[in-house]
Amino acid sequence: MDNLRQTKICTLEGGWKAVCKPTVQWTDHRIPHLLYSIRSPHLPRCLGVTGPPDEEQGAMYFDLNEGVSQLPLHVIDPPQKESCFLFEYLEGSTLRQLNQKTITSAEWEQWFDKIVGALAWIMLCAGKPFAHLDLSPENILISASGAAALIDFSGSRFLDGDTSLPVTSRVATAGYAAHEVYFGDLCPETDLYGLAMTVLAAYSGQTASSLTQSKTRNTLKKLDRHFSERLRLCLSDDPFIRRQAVVDTSYEYAISKVAVEQPSMRLLSTPAIQSREQTISPKSKKSKDEGVLKAECESSRFDCREHVEDFPQVPHNDDDRCPYSFSNCPFLEVAHIICGE
Repeated sequence: MDNLRQTKICTLEGGWKAVCKPTVQWTDHRIPHLLYSIRSPHLPRCLGVTGPPDEEQGAMYFDLNEGVSQLPLHVIDPPQKESCFLFEYLEGSTLRQLNQKTITSAEWEQWFDKIVGALAWIMLCAGKPFAHLDLSPENILISASGAAALIDFSGSRFLDGDTSLPVTSRVATAGYAAHEVYFGDLCPETDLYGLAMTVLAAYSGQTASSLTQSKTRNTLKKLDRHFSERLRLCLSDDPFIRRQAVVDTSYEYAISKVAVEQPSMRLLSTPAIQSREQTISPKSKKSKDEGVLKAECESSRFDCREHVEDFPQVPHNDDDRCPYSFSNCPFLEVAHIICGE
């Protein structure tokens, strides 16, 4: 991991700074191509490629439409001994470097939403499910004006099985990766877990791997109630429950749009999640100022709200509903005793 994270700064023609990322370290070579084609204030722009001094032509890379195109070839200083993707150099501080005492809960939630929006933009532009898979305080930059940008996409991939490295090859940072990463059952919602752990680790000034359940609860209590509940949802072992943290956002819309356009894609592929997904029916529209989003135990219904017309409607199966309510659920009672909430 340390070698993958070493940042090489170079200079392009005209004196522009750029970041070099060796092409051999990338899981999916389509990602730089996309980042060259799209624009977002919350994403780094790919500027092209570079190669050894004696290499006259740039390498060819597949684009998202299964065609072939060539990224611009640049001459850089100092020259690199291997082919590299070049990205614009972004000024700013990582979440880890910020003075946490000066940041409000509202600012943390704003940055959370901007990164979620950036992930959604990638999926909407590509028309494919996507996961960054290496979210951490070191991979989110905050500019002097307070804008958040997600960086280091070398381990990211489109979740369509067509990557530059086998599915067993992936980048993950201990503590920030959801459990499904280790079992190879990747889904876009994997990033929601990583983003929540990123916020908690940066806010508490600790690494994610050192955050015990007690420390996590104490950190959540220091944040605004609404944002705290969204983070709790993101930390669920069930990727489908994590979606409730991004209701009424472009991320929810992107996930649903990709699912409609690619019905063969298993965005949530574990049997338990598939079973739960078959029981979803839209709830009646509620006012947004109710505040707290919460996971429901009594039924399998989830909000769709503003984009309900864009969502595929799935039949409701009354036989698969949870038999317990909040008042008599034995699992909640045990959890209450163990966690001491």
